Amino acid sequence: MALSDVQGIDRIEFLGEQRDVVIDHRTTPDTIDAALQTLGLGARHVNDTSEMGPAVEPGRERNALLLALVINAGFFFGELTVGLISRSMGLVADALDMGADASVYALSLAAVGTAAARKKQLARTSGYLQLGLAAVGLVEVIRRAISDTELPDPTSGLPRDLVTGGLG
Repeated sequence: MALSDVQGIDRIEFLGEQRDVVIDHRTTPDTIDAALQTLGLGARHVNDTSEMGPAVEPGRERNALLLALVINAGFFFGELTVGLISRSMGLVADALDMGADASVYALSLAAVGTAAARKKQLARTSGYLQLGLAAVGLVEVIRRAISDTELPDPTSGLPRDLVTGGLG
């Protein structure tokens, strides 16, 4: 995002293993270096000859994000439903985590192929959504801690012989 306002940058590729950033640009290396120095991460210019791999096709990126979104949204609704029915805060909390993941995937899907400023706005929105979901989970934990809520019964709904071990 430090490079979002720099004109003349065509593509940025992150090489995780090497911790390198390769930038395809039509500007001077000094302009890029100045923008990266503001991060305070010790960025330094290495060379002007690195080659980038093929660009990721937006369609493939969208398909992968859509699949991840559908899977996480399915788990979110399933776990939330079962968690609320069984009064299991563990399932509700995991559902909220799945919901946060699904919201990130949805916002990432909206960001594919857009300008850096739009991506910045969507990243901020994603952070607010995750903070909101965390607050909901915290409020529910506090509510349960201070109220006289009956603890969930793990044996409820089981046949009587399973509960008594076949002795009753």
